[in-house]
Amino acid sequence: MIQRIIYDVLTQAIELVNQQPEILEDLFEENYSLTRAEVDGIKQFFREQTPRVIHGWARSDSEFPLYSIVLQREGETDTVLGDDAGTVDTPGDPDFGADCYTALWEHTYDVMCFAEHPDSVQYMYEVAKAAFYATAQGFISEGIFDLHLSGGDVGPDPRYVPEHLFLRRLTLTCQREFLRTDKRSKFAKAFRVAGIHVVGEGAPGEELGGVTGKVTPYIEGADNGST
Repeated sequence: MIQRIIYDVLTQAIELVNQQPEILEDLFEENYSLTRAEVDGIKQFFREQTPRVIHGWARSDSEFPLYSIVLQREGETDTVLGDDAGTVDTPGDPDFGADCYTALWEHTYDVMCFAEHPDSVQYMYEVAKAAFYATAQGFISEGIFDLHLSGGDVGPDPRYVPEHLFLRRLTLTCQREFLRTDKRSKFAKAFRVAGIHVVGEGAPGEELGGVTGKVTPYIEGADNGST
C-alpha cells in the first residue's frame, strides 16, 4: 500500500540523517545557505528530538515532534472499456485463465509535520521533501508514477492541530493502476479439450488451438476427395 511506502521513506530518512549528519549539511548549508551554527542545531534537533512517524491524524496526547501520514483523497481517473485487462496467461500461475480488471487511480496523501517550534517544522518539512525526491525511482519500481509534491503551512485549528503546536503539510500526489483478478472466473473455463477432434482446414491443428484432429467428416453423395 502506498501509505506504507511513504512510512518507510520517512523512517529511513530520519535514521539516515542521524547516521550520516553530513546529509543535513549538504541540504541546509550547501543548498539553502544556512549558517553552520544553525545546521549544527538542526543536527542536534534530529539527534535529540528524533521525530516519530505515524499513520493517521495526531492526537493531543501524541508524542511530538512527529510526521503523520493522512490520506487526503483518492479516486478513479481513467478506465478502459469494461474494465477489461485480459486474463492471466502464464500456465504456471495458480490463477491461470482468470479474468483481470483494471482502472487508473490518483492518490493524494498529506505528510503532516508537527513540532513545538516553527523552525523545527521547517526542518522536518525540508528533510521529508528531499527524501521523496531522492526515492522517486523506488516509487516507480512499485508501479507508482506521475509523482508530484506540494505543500504549505496549516493555520491554527483545534480540530486538527493542538494549540501549542506548529504544522506544515507536505502533499504527495501520485497515480497507480488498480488491478483486480477474479480468481473464481478460472473455474468456468475449459483448459483442455477431450473427446472427438474434427480435422479442420489449413495446417494440422492450426485452427483448433493446437488440438490434433482424429476424425475427418464425409458428406454422403459429395466429392470428398476420393478417386
